[in-house]
Parts: sequence; C-alpha cells; structure tokens
Amino acid sequence: MIVHIQIPNSATTFNLAVIRWYNFKYRDERWLFKYNCPLLTLLDDYQCIPIEVISSLIHVVPRFGKENEHFVNSFLF
Repeated sequence: MIVHIQIPNSATTFNLAVIRWYNFKYRDERWLFKYNCPLLTLLDDYQCIPIEVISSLIHVVPRFGKENEHFVNSFLF
C-alpha cells in the first residue's frame, strides 16, 4: 500500500509504503534455499518506510500446498 501524507498549512509531504516483512523459514543453512530460491515465511510485522529508500523489487511466490511458505523468484530479474 502506498500512502501520501501532507501536513496542513505546510509544504511538507511524505510518500510512504506499508511493508509486511518476510524472514527465512528455517534457521538451518541446509533448508534456507529450495530450488535455488530463498524459502521464506510471512511475519506479522509491518512498517511504514519512505518510498525513496526502496532499492529494488522482489517477486514473492507462495509455495502451493504449504502453510506460510514462500519463495523469492530469483529467476525473474
């Protein structure tokens, strides 16, 4: 989600993105990657960050048939 905040009676504006974070599914290095892609789990952590600090985009794909498991599609970019 992208949010535009403008302070009344001021020229100050903020363009923010609401980010939901991922982390590695397993701590064991043998299970960090599957099919050469990072295996992730979706966290309940959200954060608002300025759009200007986003350095790159990633493509996250759910691992179908599994509960809260996702891949970063490293073959897209």
